[in-house]
Amino acid sequence: MSVVQQKSAEVLEQAESLRRNLRISSKRVDTLQAQFALHGHELKIEHLAGRNLYVVSRSGQSHMFSHLNDVEAFLRQVTEISQ
Repeated sequence: MSVVQQKSAEVLEQAESLRRNLRISSKRVDTLQAQFALHGHELKIEHLAGRNLYVVSRSGQSHMFSHLNDVEAFLRQVTEISQ
C-alpha cells in the first residue's frame, strides 16, 4: 500500500468515526429535547465559532451550556425540582 493510499484510508476511517459520533450526539440531543419538553423547557442548539452552544429556556429565562454533560446535569436538577 502506498503512502497516499494509507493516508486516504486513515482519512476515511476518521470520517466514518465522526459520522458515528454525530449520529450518537443527534440521538442524545433529540432525547434531551424531549425530556426538557416534558418539564416545560426548550432545548435549542446554536452554532457559534464552529462550536455548539446548548440553550435551555423557559418563561424568558435561559441557561447556556457548552457541553452535553452540563445539559444533562441541568436536566437532573429540573427533574428533581418538578417532583
